[in-house]
Parts: sequence; C-alpha cells; structure tokens
Amino acid sequence: MSDFNKQVGKIISKARERQLTENWKKTSIVTQSSFVGADILLKLLRKPGAVGLRIQYGIDDDGNMHPVFFACDATGKIIRTVAEKVISTFDPDDSDGADASLPCPPYCP
Repeated sequence: MSDFNKQVGKIISKARERQLTENWKKTSIVTQSSFVGADILLKLLRKPGAVGLRIQYGIDDDGNMHPVFFACDATGKIIRTVAEKVISTFDPDDSDGADASLPCPPYCP
C-alpha cells in the first residue's frame, strides 16, 4: 500500500490538540487558524485519482500566511488539471489549488 492513501492521519486526543494549538499561539505568527468550506474541500477530493489533500503554506504580499489545499494522488503528487486544457479555453477560476479561507483573526468563533 502506498504511503499516500485515504487512511493517512488520525484523530488526536484533546490533550495533544491543546498542546499543538497552545504552542502555535506562542509564536509570532498572527494567523491562528483558517476555515474552508466543505464544498471546496469536496470539489478537490472528487478529482479523479484523489486520495487526500496536501496543505502547503504560502505568504501573501502583506506577509499573511495562507493554507493552500491541493488534491493528491496515491503517489503524493498534486493532481494538475489546468496544464491539460487548451490555452484558448483556460478559465482562471479553474485552478488546482484552493485558498480564500477565512483566517482567524479576524474570523474567530
């Protein structure tokens, strides 16, 4: 079985969750979390061959951190679809990645 499969990851204990999030809050990074809707995640996971998501972190021009979500196959590679399109039919909204999440702060529950 590939290292990259639908069972990778695990639910963590409340103590581990608390430890990780409290350690993060002690850093100088302002963004504490990000929210992305289920419809966006499911759109990525429905790509043919997708077994999971890769989350890469980026920084915008203002220095704010953003998670960027990509569908990945069983080899761990990002599933690219835009490169297969004919340039004349390219839709800039048809990307391989997802962001536009709600960062906390300011969107904190």
